[in-house]
Amino acid sequence: MIFSRGCLVMSIILIIGCASFEEHKQLDMLEQ
Repeated sequence: MIFSRGCLVMSIILIIGCASFEEHKQLDMLEQ
């Protein structure tokens, strides 16, 4: 139970991190 909860938290952090990274990448491309 604790392990699956940890995996869930990690996957959520990864998804949010990837989404924000993609946003920053698009913003950088727009500025150029």
